[in-house]
Amino acid sequence: FGMNSVSRHWVYAGGANGIDTRTSKQKKMMAIDVYKFIKQHPNIIIGGHKQFNATACPGFDVPAWLREIGVPEKNIYTK
Repeated sequence: FGMNSVSRHWVYAGGANGIDTRTSKQKKMMAIDVYKFIKQHPNIIIGGHKQFNATACPGFDVPAWLREIGVPEKNIYTK
């Protein structure tokens, strides 16, 4: 897709083999970072690596998590 040239990547330690190993602190900090980025770039669309490539990472469903933390649908990537 050529997405790397227009993408920002968030990385966390863990999540091997498609298992969500995020701690509550990691989830909290990720949510804070996501909301800061949306505030700076209101039309940003956020998706998970496995939505673009056949991979198990991250070990969680990014669109579902974004909905869980209240991110507007317009900012959530869906195929």
